[in-house]
Amino acid sequence: MPKVSIVIPTYNVESYLRECLDSVVNQTLKDIEIICVNDGSTDNSLQIIQEYAAKDDRIKVIDKPNSGYGHSMNVGIDNATGEYLGIVEPDDYIEWNMCETLCNKAKENNLDFVKGNYFKYSTTGNISNEIFSTFDKNNIYDKLIKPSEHKEAFIGGASIWSAIYKLDMLKNNNIRFLETPGASFQDTSFWINVLFATQKAMFVKDAFYHYRIDNANSSVKSNSKIFCICDELHSLEKRYSAENDKMKIINALKIDKYTWNYNRLNLQGQEEFRPTYVKEVQTIFENNMYEKKIVTSYAENVCKGILEEAARPKVSVIIPVYNAENYLKECIDSVIN
Repeated sequence: MPKVSIVIPTYNVESYLRECLDSVVNQTLKDIEIICVNDGSTDNSLQIIQEYAAKDDRIKVIDKPNSGYGHSMNVGIDNATGEYLGIVEPDDYIEWNMCETLCNKAKENNLDFVKGNYFKYSTTGNISNEIFSTFDKNNIYDKLIKPSEHKEAFIGGASIWSAIYKLDMLKNNNIRFLETPGASFQDTSFWINVLFATQKAMFVKDAFYHYRIDNANSSVKSNSKIFCICDELHSLEKRYSAENDKMKIINALKIDKYTWNYNRLNLQGQEEFRPTYVKEVQTIFENNMYEKKIVTSYAENVCKGILEEAARPKVSVIIPVYNAENYLKECIDSVIN
């Protein structure tokens, strides 16, 4: 059994793939398996993977028709045989000692997962490996924690690729990715399910993962993925509907992530998303059913502003009336309708 299985879900990333694969095959921890799941790429991605596999028998190549990120990740999980599972996106790369460092931490402490910070980098802009932490973890760094008892663990983005996970924990708790066709942000429900299921975890301050922000094909940049985040939150609601404490966390995440989704869209996308945003979030605010420690003040203020705007009429129509009984009904009907 390899110590770590690394899943690389691959789709049309020939420009970045060699840098990614070089960083994985040259890890200081040699006892790893590398599962490259080609999701029907139409460029040279499959050929590049096969070229590397011919030189390194730790690489497994799985070629399948295009079915999306969620399905690719589930195929990777199903084929993984390691004690721990890692994820590397094919347009990113990792530090040479990431697997060894995180695996040692995990095994020494019998962790369900261990997670580091990451670097944001761009080869086209002015960001060059800027370290990024999704939330202030100073009070829990390098400590054994149960995430469900530390609400700050739920703040910020998932960044699931900067961690390794005990494979048995994922399988025993049936933690998988949504396979919604054409969807994005499918790391959201995966990460929250991990946090709810985990008994022992550790966050470390060091960063090992280099996250590319200049890929024009990134889902974050797509205005067509308007409701994908809703699918993720709805799946969590369905799974934990009978558990009030978890639902308060999920409702807080809905406020935060719906606000993030709204802000990333252009004006047309915002108009399309606003009715869903208002309908679902208004009920949460009215019932005060959310974990306030998780919601950022920014998200809360933006959300309240959108709800107030939605409650105001778009147009006020004034009808000055004086002795108009013969025409008034026709007039009012035309305005009402």
